[in-house]
Amino acid sequence: MVKINASTLIEVIVAMVVLSISFSIGLMIYFNILSGSGSFRAFETNLILKQIATETITNKSYIDEDITNNNLTIHKSLTPYKTSKKVYILELSAVDNDNKEQGNYKQLILSE
Repeated sequence: MVKINASTLIEVIVAMVVLSISFSIGLMIYFNILSGSGSFRAFETNLILKQIATETITNKSYIDEDITNNNLTIHKSLTPYKTSKKVYILELSAVDNDNKEQGNYKQLILSE
């Protein structure tokens, strides 16, 4: 009688489970990378808005204006805060070329 070396059914099932789990994890990582480009765009927009807010405060350019930066149009507006004449609300909103809103930023400013 000749003895044949073969794997058992249990070994085959375990191998298939390990492969399917590995494949599932790989697909999740792949889709997270693909969907991560939108979050990078939001992070970049937020960084640009904070930079413009810092420049507004350091240069004391307290005027309403529209700024174009990297395919974004940023609307900057300053409004008085409640009844105070020295405190303003700086509001920045960014839209892309398709007029889709990309981000907002608000900050209180104490003018001198």
